[in-house]
Amino acid sequence: MPNTNADILGVFTDTLYVNNLTEIPSPITGNFNSKIALYVDAASNTEPNINLLNNMLKACKLGLDDCYLYVINNTNIESIAILKEIKPKILISFGLPVSNEMMNLFVRKNDIVEFNNMQILMTDTLQKLQNSPTEKNALWQALQSLFKLV
Repeated sequence: MPNTNADILGVFTDTLYVNNLTEIPSPITGNFNSKIALYVDAASNTEPNINLLNNMLKACKLGLDDCYLYVINNTNIESIAILKEIKPKILISFGLPVSNEMMNLFVRKNDIVEFNNMQILMTDTLQKLQNSPTEKNALWQALQSLFKLV
């Protein structure tokens, strides 16, 4: 019978799980209990772009603390598994496909669609929005509708 912590740990030598992702996504930040999820591509995860995101949220009477922000380093990650875990009511995806499972849905940029009891808004990357007033305006129109601000 094992007597020390080292003896006890030595008993558990089998590999139970191997993570085969080549890149580990950044952890979710913000309010994990929120019903609003934001997907952002890693290239857009810069201070000016996050400031833009924060300003957009403020215009919607929200803040980063009201959402959870998931910075995705690898677009091949099956984001639907993440969605099943966090179960948001609203998902805004900035420049990222939501899932291969959703490829059959006809989703146009800045249109709100309902899928699995979730409202989804797919839009441009934060970097593209940063440089395009026209795209920012189109997103603002969609956000007003999504959050019933009009």
